[in-house]
Amino acid sequence: MGAYRSIAAGTLRAPEWSARIAAPSLDDPRIESLLLRLHASIDFHEFWRALLSILDELMPHDACVAHLDYIDFAKTWDASRVLTTPNARRSRDWLERRREVNVMPAFTLSRPGLKVYRLSQIMTDLQQLRDSEFFRRYMAAEDWYYSASLLFWDADRLVSEIEIRRKAQQGDFSAREIALLQRLHPHLETTLQRLSVMERRAGAPGAVQPDEVVKHDAIHALPGELTVAERELVQFVRIGFSNKEIAARLDKSVRTVKTQLTSVYKKCGVRSRSRLLAMMMPRLSYD
Repeated sequence: MGAYRSIAAGTLRAPEWSARIAAPSLDDPRIESLLLRLHASIDFHEFWRALLSILDELMPHDACVAHLDYIDFAKTWDASRVLTTPNARRSRDWLERRREVNVMPAFTLSRPGLKVYRLSQIMTDLQQLRDSEFFRRYMAAEDWYYSASLLFWDADRLVSEIEIRRKAQQGDFSAREIALLQRLHPHLETTLQRLSVMERRAGAPGAVQPDEVVKHDAIHALPGELTVAERELVQFVRIGFSNKEIAARLDKSVRTVKTQLTSVYKKCGVRSRSRLLAMMMPRLSYD
């Protein structure tokens, strides 16, 4: 379990609060490793576990909910897949009864393309927010006071949403934390699109296996100027091998692997493993 979420998703402890002040960036080696795990996900459950591990390291949170592939967000919260932390599981009836007073759908639909926002952006007058029926019925009743949402669109249609919730003592999301979520967004979007395509292809007649789809997409996303040796190296990176493991597989020195990987980064216009993986997964259509 990471620094920010207790086993019971309970109150924030003093060491956790001090850790929040020095929260890591996405360039931190710990987060880099978790991003690699995210991009290596072969199904939505692996994606969810990787996401929660990243959030555990990045920022305080009490609960998290993901609505993946909304049926029609303008009318209902029904989605093809709903993933939640245990303390955020609610019945469909519970959600629909509160939708009529929820201010977030109207805010979201009026801003197509918006990627990240926090609840306090909807009502900047915090007292007005606290006094609203929405806050009393939807947030405070569950002991949640703050939330931030990541939105994923296909043109002007909201496809998926991930909501992170906090208790009062955990405080609102800072500008720095929102900026972190903005940087995390393309990693999540790329992975969700890839998994959606893999899932559809796996159900089609004559479907290839998920790993074959990932490999095919990765190969075609690489710049043409990569050498055969560099392409071979990249495939091991995609699988998740360390430089030492790649060196052993290819019978090269670790120094040679690092040199070739630096060349790959330069040709691809990236600076890290996680960005290379994100680039290898093309922006796919949800249709």
